[in-house]
Amino acid sequence: MNEDDFDDRLSRLARATEALGPSAGFVGRVLAAVEGDREPGWREGVVRFGRAMLAVAALSALAGLAVAFESERSADLDLAMTYGMEEAGL
Repeated sequence: MNEDDFDDRLSRLARATEALGPSAGFVGRVLAAVEGDREPGWREGVVRFGRAMLAVAALSALAGLAVAFESERSADLDLAMTYGMEEAGL
């Protein structure tokens, strides 16, 4: 495609889209949307931090339960071994 054909196509497109433009109130809607995207306040920060801490607390609780079950098994084994030694007269 040579440069003259390209210029002709651009001219046709410019003429065809000349009547197109933003609808009424477009600028107002854009400005309202921009103003709506404000920096979060301290309340939003507290809520976001609280959600993160809730996740950390839940993971800590799960880890604590895993440790508790493991140590209970160990204690049961130790108690069973002690009971077996008493029965054997050791």
